[in-house]
Amino acid sequence: MKFIKWMTSKEQTIYASSFTGYLPSRISAVNSDEMKQLYAEKPLFKVAVDQLEYARPRPMLKVYPEIAKIIKDQIALAMTDSANTPEKIIAEAGSKADKLLNK
Repeated sequence: MKFIKWMTSKEQTIYASSFTGYLPSRISAVNSDEMKQLYAEKPLFKVAVDQLEYARPRPMLKVYPEIAKIIKDQIALAMTDSANTPEKIIAEAGSKADKLLNK
């Protein structure tokens, strides 16, 4: 327990995040003067923090792993096959996912 308390302390979270760029595990670290200064110097370190506003829990569906694979595969296809438009790729992913959800 002593290690967990140390590892998740505000100070340790600031230290780890500032050296790795990973998301701090404490809001108190995000709101600290040290992290605010770091974000001003390295704005990319704050991207994950800003994205939390839009984060949602993973759907608890049995078919979720299959849908996640469909999305990954379609993204790869969009990046490697210039004949496909993003609109076509996302529509195809949605259609495949809908089939799984409506089984």
